[in-house]
Amino acid sequence: MLTGAPGPAAAPAQTVELSDSARISAAQERDPDIGPLWKWKSQALSDADEPDGILSIQTQQLWDQRASLVMVDGVLCRCFENATEEFQHVVVPKELRGELLAQFNVAVGGVHLSARKMQLILRQRVYWPGSKAASGRFVKECLVCRSAGSGPARKQGPLQAFEKVGPYHRLHINLTGPHPVSRTGHQYVLTALDACTRYLICVPLKDKTAVTVAHALDEHVFLPFGSSAVIVSDQGTEFCNTLLSELCQRLHIARLRTTNDCPLMEQTSGYTVPSMNL
Repeated sequence: MLTGAPGPAAAPAQTVELSDSARISAAQERDPDIGPLWKWKSQALSDADEPDGILSIQTQQLWDQRASLVMVDGVLCRCFENATEEFQHVVVPKELRGELLAQFNVAVGGVHLSARKMQLILRQRVYWPGSKAASGRFVKECLVCRSAGSGPARKQGPLQAFEKVGPYHRLHINLTGPHPVSRTGHQYVLTALDACTRYLICVPLKDKTAVTVAHALDEHVFLPFGSSAVIVSDQGTEFCNTLLSELCQRLHIARLRTTNDCPLMEQTSGYTVPSMNL
């Protein structure tokens, strides 16, 4: 009989019985990664009798842990010790891993566990190289887990039309690029469009850092033309930062931001995009 660390009270019901030595042993023998170690251990060979051929990565990982591998009722197990007890974790072959992950993912009552809780259960009962990554991938691919983890849809207000108050009242700013690098090293273009007159200001930039964008707005937009009442931008980090917020606060400019997933963004902060095609 195989032993394992006691699991939590809400352990998932199992259909792959870890005590089914015959089934697990046969699957281990057939497994291309575990099979060489199963044969080596079942024949009680020495360390000098390393399995023949080129070993896979998982086989090599198991071979490096050969001192902790034991045979229990014909099943290859890995011994694990804590401060008070010693456990024997079944080395699970590939053909049984998907079934075990599906069972460990569902707790009593049909509740699907998170990847972290699944990993805790796996570490208590079974082992194979890469089990942590496998449990994470399983949860990401589980339709029930994905639908439950998304949470409720965010509430969004209705779209509203902008009012054209007057010239230079509202500026729509945006960045285009990267473009082919110019002889002077510029590869981005900062655009500022007056929503009323459609007057367009273009400033070439060498990069799009927060400092570069804020300096370009100050030197090439606000100083020559004055500060507008409102500027509209998307939520790019070159616009949403402390430096630009401080600059707008000092110049008494209100900030408006569009959502990144707004389907009409080309008609809001994207005012300047069509102008770049001229």
